[in-house]
Amino acid sequence: MKRINKLFFSFLLVLLIGWCIGCSTVPVTGRKQINLLPESEMLAMSLTSYNEFMNSHAVSSNRSQTDMVKTVGSDISLAVEDFMTKNNMKAFLPEAMKYYNPR
Repeated sequence: MKRINKLFFSFLLVLLIGWCIGCSTVPVTGRKQINLLPESEMLAMSLTSYNEFMNSHAVSSNRSQTDMVKTVGSDISLAVEDFMTKNNMKAFLPEAMKYYNPR
């Protein structure tokens, strides 16, 4: 029983610390989230992982498949831009697009 209490209070402590340190509102959805890592650090980690993956894997030579992936990616990008514009969130686009680097 003591072990369960320790685990429960440890969990509550982690939640409380996370809430105090990094609770923020997601601009697009309006929901609350706990940020345990700063956004800049998370972006740096994701870009590093992406570059490592791209350097260790060959790009597909199948032209039709790569064209399909590029088309779908472009369609998603246009849909996001359209959504952001229609919902008065166009100001967020320049920040998001600076990390977009199609190959």
